[in-house]
Amino acid sequence: MTEALRADGALGADQRVDALETVSLGQAAGLLGELYRLSPTYSADATGPASLVVKLPSTDPQQRGVADALGFYKREITFYNEHADGLPFAIPRSYGAIQAGDSTDFVLLMEDVGHLDQIDQVAGASLDQARAAIANVARLHAGWWQHPDLELMAETFIPLSAPIYRAALPGIFDSGWAVCREKEAAELTPEVIEFADNYGSTLPFLLDELATPATLVHGDFRGDNLLFDRDGALTILDFQITGIAAGMYDIAYFACQSIATDVRRGNDDELVRLYVDTLAAEGVDLPLELATRKYRLATAFCLIYAVTSYQAYDAFDGRQHQLMSSMLRRTVQSMIDNDSLSLID
Repeated sequence: MTEALRADGALGADQRVDALETVSLGQAAGLLGELYRLSPTYSADATGPASLVVKLPSTDPQQRGVADALGFYKREITFYNEHADGLPFAIPRSYGAIQAGDSTDFVLLMEDVGHLDQIDQVAGASLDQARAAIANVARLHAGWWQHPDLELMAETFIPLSAPIYRAALPGIFDSGWAVCREKEAAELTPEVIEFADNYGSTLPFLLDELATPATLVHGDFRGDNLLFDRDGALTILDFQITGIAAGMYDIAYFACQSIATDVRRGNDDELVRLYVDTLAAEGVDLPLELATRKYRLATAFCLIYAVTSYQAYDAFDGRQHQLMSSMLRRTVQSMIDNDSLSLID
């Protein structure tokens, strides 16, 4: 810790960390990583941060396998080291973002933003929170909209159209679907079951549809990763799934899984229009009809996020089970409300 804080400039060359209290953040860590809050005791003349958060790889072999197969850890480390400046929202300050050269192991040492008001994804975002979140991420999308540098970034921030998704996602989905279908039978309709049973054969169509117009997307744009200060300014966490895709992917993912159904229902059109209008204000033209189609298709595609974690169901409990169940239930209802499956042959 002394070495990391000295390298960042938070400690002087003759200052040090004498002791370190470590507390696991447990279920707050989500499903793909582990988080710990660190409280340093410094040498007498040092004034480093009172607390920090460290992020490490998941110890669950199934979740780690998914993260490694799709390069999730490298994406976040690269984002913090190369793309953290000039964003339209705040992110936690990085005190060190490092990945091993001989494996995918990593350490991300960050500012502790636990004092901010986090959206509780299990409870669901309010409409005002949803509007603020969508407007902020739309500005990120606008800055990268069909940007010439996207091609250079594609090796790390894998485009949704990449062959690896066509190869890997059907198996990832199926491994969770068997457990999901057993655990959540009461939440599933015959139409959704038929769609999920054939998810792999539908996937190429969905990936093609959601690959354009290309921009840089957050990829895991959900309530637990969004925090607000007292003035309503947004801080965004977790860039492990950041990639290149249609921007509506982020919007649909947030709306169908982070807003309670009774809050979202009847407001989908408003949220899509807000996204289109925010892009327009940034000089990007996205026809409303096309945006609506992408939104409906992305809602169906995002069933994979609700389903995948069920492969490790027995490794989780408590809030993580509640999170998985709420994501599934809301996605199913959003697919029905938006008649998403009628767009799929």
